Amino acid sequence: MLSLWLPHWPLERLLRANNAQDDETPLVLAQPAQHGPVVYGLNPAAHAEGISRGQRMVDARALCPHIKVVEADPHADTAALKRLASWARRWSPWVSTEGEDGL
Repeated sequence: MLSLWLPHWPLERLLRANNAQDDETPLVLAQPAQHGPVVYGLNPAAHAEGISRGQRMVDARALCPHIKVVEADPHADTAALKRLASWARRWSPWVSTEGEDGL
């Protein structure tokens, strides 16, 4: 039995979809929330600036004014995770998704 956790799945999916590489530029994925956009995903450079998942974007911009922000697409993340689970079924017939970032 194996449990696979992909904590940076949304960012990895975005970078692979755009054939981009994660560089040293702080990058976050933002999604709408009740009191304004929040950080949905981030790269190590953004984390090094003190930004964390779930943080409001206004606070993230206060910590790092030069941050690059991309709108998150949770539906595309879920669809890609389901495709990954389907692909992994070649090794085990009992593969399923677990939450937003696990198999």
